[in-house]
Amino acid sequence: GCWALLVVLLVLLALYASLGRHYIVYVEEFAPDLEKLLQERIAADLSIGQLSGDWQGLSPVLKMQDFRLSAGRDQPVAVALGEARFTVSMLSTLWRRQPELRQLSARELRLYLVENEQQRWQLRGFQSEGGELPSWLSDTLLALRQADLDTLELHLQPWDGPATQLRIDAARLEGNRSFRRLHGIISSGSGRSQLVMELDGRPDTI
Repeated sequence: GCWALLVVLLVLLALYASLGRHYIVYVEEFAPDLEKLLQERIAADLSIGQLSGDWQGLSPVLKMQDFRLSAGRDQPVAVALGEARFTVSMLSTLWRRQPELRQLSARELRLYLVENEQQRWQLRGFQSEGGELPSWLSDTLLALRQADLDTLELHLQPWDGPATQLRIDAARLEGNRSFRRLHGIISSGSGRSQLVMELDGRPDTI
């Protein structure tokens, strides 16, 4: 009855974890294929300096170094990510049939944002007239449950002003598909202060 079903389930989970630990170490061999797949999906240029894998509990962990993203091969960088770890929630991924990132941990993330005439901020090179985020970026933000960043750098180009830069140390982004909270220590030309930001709804615009 129920006990037999529980035993079978535990055996299947143990087998799944064992196979995962065995094959995750080969993920580095598929780094070029992953780059090509991502480039085709988001229609942008990207590079991954190094990719490796690990296993934690029932979840695969992808380790990445020197990730760069731009709108095209000759375009300036829009996103730069240093050493990072992505924890994938396999159960949610299988249930929703799309990648579900449970956690991101990184040393440094740099975002280059440009303000449009409607006072909306967009990734450099990915501007649109309506100010919407690219669908792949919106989907990624929706899938991410928690992000811990040693340093988050925002390079900002206002519509009618000089470029500026904000630095957020010990940044944490957490929430679900309809709510986000960002907090950390923000540094600018005027000094350092505590930052807490809460957002409701889909991240379709910045």
